[in-house]
Amino acid sequence: MKSIIYSPKRKYWLKASISFIICLLFLVFTSSQKEELNQGPIPDTDRLSSSALSKRFNTNYERIRDVEGNFYKTVKIGDQWWMAENLKTTRYKDGSYIDYPGANNVLWESNSSGAYAWYNNDTNFKFAYGALYNWYAVNTGKLCPTGWHVSSDGEWKALETYLGITGDLDHDGERGGLEGGKLKEAGFIHWFSPNVDATNESGFTALACSFRYQSGNYYSLTQHDQNGVFWTSTMDDPYSAWNRSLHHNNSTINRLPHPFNQGFSVRCIKN
Repeated sequence: MKSIIYSPKRKYWLKASISFIICLLFLVFTSSQKEELNQGPIPDTDRLSSSALSKRFNTNYERIRDVEGNFYKTVKIGDQWWMAENLKTTRYKDGSYIDYPGANNVLWESNSSGAYAWYNNDTNFKFAYGALYNWYAVNTGKLCPTGWHVSSDGEWKALETYLGITGDLDHDGERGGLEGGKLKEAGFIHWFSPNVDATNESGFTALACSFRYQSGNYYSLTQHDQNGVFWTSTMDDPYSAWNRSLHHNNSTINRLPHPFNQGFSVRCIKN
C-alpha cells in the first residue's frame, strides 16, 4: 500500500480550505442569530405618531377569518374589539352568496335583499378597501364572521366617548375635534393631503374608500372631499340607517342617516 505524502504545497491548501469552511460556518451562524432577533413585528413608523407607536406596542392584536377565508386584523380600543380593516366577504356567514349587481345601476337601486359592490365595479379595490354593502345586507345579521356583528350606533358612541368626545352624542352632523384623526390612517397613501390630524392613534386604520350612491353611481375617490363612510346596524326611520364618516379635510366624526340602498364600508365588532 502506497503511503500518502503531503507536500508543503498540499498542506498549505488543506489548511486554507479548513479555514475557509470555518469562516463560512461562522458567517451562517451569526446571520441566523440576527434573523432570529429581527423576527418581531416592525411598525410602520411613517404612518404613526410617537404616541401611536406607544399604544401600538401595548395593544394585543388578533386575526379573524370570514367564511370565505379572508383574514382581518383586529384591534382593542377601550373595552371593544374592532376589525382594523374593512369587511370584504361576498358571502354571508351561513355560506350563502350576497347579491352582486355589478355595474347594473337599476339592479343596485332596486335591491332590497342585500347587495355588495367593489368601488367603481373594480375587484382590484377589494383587498385594500374592502366591499361596499347596502344596508339590507347589514340588516340580515349574517354579514360578519361568527362571534362578530356590524357595529351599532350605540357602539360607535361608546367608541367616540373613549376617544374623548363629550356632551350630546345623539345629534346629527360633526362631533368632536381630533377624534376622527385618531381613527384615520396617517399619511397620504389612501388619503388626500392635508389628511387633517390623522395619527391612527387608535389602530382603527380608516381609509378613504368612498361609497356608492342609491342611484348606483360612485362618489369618486378623486373628489375634493375625500371620505370613508361606515354603516351602523341601527335604523333612524323606516327608510334610513345611521352611519359614520371621516374626511381628509377635517378630524371630526360625522353622524348622519342615509337611505338603505347606499353602499358603504362595514366594520365588525366582537360580540
